[in-house]
Amino acid sequence: MAISERLARAKAFLLKIPRLILTIYVAGTLVAIALIFAIGATPFGRWLEAEQRVGCTTFDNLRAADAIVILGGDPGSRALAAMKAFRAGKAPLIIISADEYRISDSLRAGGIPDSAVKIDPLPQRTIDHPETILQIPGITRQSSLIVTSSHLQERRAKFLFERAGYSDVQVFSLENDFEIFRRENPDKFKSALFDGQRLCNVCYAYLAWLKYYIVD
Repeated sequence: MAISERLARAKAFLLKIPRLILTIYVAGTLVAIALIFAIGATPFGRWLEAEQRVGCTTFDNLRAADAIVILGGDPGSRALAAMKAFRAGKAPLIIISADEYRISDSLRAGGIPDSAVKIDPLPQRTIDHPETILQIPGITRQSSLIVTSSHLQERRAKFLFERAGYSDVQVFSLENDFEIFRRENPDKFKSALFDGQRLCNVCYAYLAWLKYYIVD
């Protein structure tokens, strides 16, 4: 092939690049819009949401345990879930794993005695909790635990604790119980055409799984 012909082909290819970039951009935008709609406004999104709550235990089915573990990251609903389980006599001990100051204040304001609370300040990531709580006296991998989680993190929390060797882990979240109540009482709730909160929670949950497999 002559040099002039090669140069002509290279020039023609370079001229096509802007059009190729535009095509990829438009196609990517359309795919993103389709995924956003599928997650926020169709049964597919509700299925993705439900998949992240597989293995989560409802309050009525919680068994007695050795300790309740509050995972850091949400000082609101997780602390409330722990208080609800503690007051029901489900466990004699609450372990705060990270975010100890905010959660401690919440528990204290809720009337939980300091003597029933232990602090695990060590974890930096969700994957750390199963290992760092072992510093608490009396906690072993054979201990039965109630782990409070939220925002579609239930399945990942259960997976990480069981992967770390814990044989009796129940995951409890107020959001899961509320979702069950909403499904059982559709007449009490207005059905929105698009659920932006579901979109955010589902995307965060699956990105967290992706981070676990790639980074952790």
